[in-house]
Amino acid sequence: MPSLETPTEAVTFTRVDFDKALLKLTKNKKCYGVDNIPLKTAKHLCQIFPDEALDMLNLICSEGLSSMWKTARILPLFKAGDRPSIKNYRPIANLCSITKIYEKMLLKKIESETHKMEGLSQHGFCANHSTLTATLEIKSVLSEALDKGKTVIAYSIDLSMAFDMLREDFLVEKIRGKISEGLLFCVRDFVQKRKILV
Repeated sequence: MPSLETPTEAVTFTRVDFDKALLKLTKNKKCYGVDNIPLKTAKHLCQIFPDEALDMLNLICSEGLSSMWKTARILPLFKAGDRPSIKNYRPIANLCSITKIYEKMLLKKIESETHKMEGLSQHGFCANHSTLTATLEIKSVLSEALDKGKTVIAYSIDLSMAFDMLREDFLVEKIRGKISEGLLFCVRDFVQKRKILV
């Protein structure tokens, strides 16, 4: 994928965006990414120095995330069974704390620019949506087609580790023109050149 070009009009976060993102990080977790800064500490520092933190987040919107902030620290969490068997561990990805704050703010910008987009049926990671609402929507679409005498075929796929299978170029082409160039830059930068560290 070609390198990112700096957008002519970068996304700008407001103090309201910033405060809402901090409120969403309700759990004062002690987990940390490769920068060794626990989320609890980062959140506290952002509350003490909100203007400086907001300036840094807005700088990320125009210049991109550093490679360290794109690196996830993977911790194997034991589930049950035989400890030596790798099948009995679930990988937990810990991002750097600033990335989590940025991610919350970026998601809100995406939601605000796409909430009225036709044909978009998002049920994951949306308020008042779940697998139940997704199932009800599928049932409604199938029932409507059958009532009109149409033939219906449905299939379901479970994409394990779906984010790991994401094709950045495909995603960018699908959303280009549907969101602002500044937001497209942020999304593309966020998914590009991710790394993991175990």
